[in-house]
Amino acid sequence: MTRALSSAGGVRRTALPARPRSIPRGRQRRVIVKARIVRMSASSAAALAAHIGYIRRDAALEEKDRGKLFDATSEDAGVSDLTKSIADDRHHFRFIVSPEDGTEMADLKPFVRDLVSQMETDLGTRLEWVGAVHHDTGRPHAHLVIRGRRDDGSDLVMPRAYISHGIREHAEDLVTLELGPETRLEQARKLNAEVAAERVTRIDHFVARQAGPEGEFRLKDSPSHYRTLHAARLRTLERLGLAQKLSAGRWQMRESFRDVLRDLSERHDIIKTMNRALAGRRDRRLDTDAIFDKSDPDGRSVTGAILQTGLTGEAHDRAYAIIDSLDGRAVFVELGVAGEVAELKRGAIVSVSPP
Repeated sequence: MTRALSSAGGVRRTALPARPRSIPRGRQRRVIVKARIVRMSASSAAALAAHIGYIRRDAALEEKDRGKLFDATSEDAGVSDLTKSIADDRHHFRFIVSPEDGTEMADLKPFVRDLVSQMETDLGTRLEWVGAVHHDTGRPHAHLVIRGRRDDGSDLVMPRAYISHGIREHAEDLVTLELGPETRLEQARKLNAEVAAERVTRIDHFVARQAGPEGEFRLKDSPSHYRTLHAARLRTLERLGLAQKLSAGRWQMRESFRDVLRDLSERHDIIKTMNRALAGRRDRRLDTDAIFDKSDPDGRSVTGAILQTGLTGEAHDRAYAIIDSLDGRAVFVELGVAGEVAELKRGAIVSVSPP
């Protein structure tokens, strides 16, 4: 049973019991859930407006949903009242929910509504929220903004374990219920696809756990039926400069190699964003310095017109602009925390220089 516990300051903390998985862990469909708790401040209202504008932008949505957000009951939810309410709250929550097999699901909206409904049951309160399903990457995913207040007016506090594990487990159960348990053939196909991936994979997490603080990984620590795959992944990491073979079956992993992979994956995402922005513009090129590095004092300055703006980063909280440079380049520039930088209009002429 869910119990609501009162604490100082009128905050109600919810104690949630451990819940047995309905399907063995090895057969669950995987879902990535990214969460961020945003504390409200004087500048937060502008950042929230920027985030809402980002998740409802036309380019990311299917044609029937353009300019719209949905909630528990509506396909075109009004957001003005919600954003005004959030502006007076202590905090709010932002989630990105990305089923690994999202392309096989008929529609992510019913899944999202079922997930939020389960969260309401767990937390013992009705939730005020809006969401959007994006199709601008290879995998459909949902963005959610949830108000940080319970229906009795007190602050909503979600336990850390619930945010990091509980919501994801609910999401995985729902996807598995819709698509059925993952087959052995599907598991093998997905693991094979991870071998050459330039992003963090399940194999990388296993290697990092087994390598420990010294960073040495021994292939004999891999389950026998996965050793061939793990060896192939290590060769990919070696090619990327993230692992060094010491001897047969022994590898030295580069410190924080997963962070390097995350940066590499983000760079790939930026290039994809730029290619979409430049679709049909054969007169513009992507050079090796297409991403402006504000930390490089020897970097090239860029002057030109704003081609596109948006939000970037794992939490989608950093503003960016793509600049149509006067010298024929297209350049991606990260501007800073959303809501804390001046609003830039498409077509505006700007100039950016290294420090």
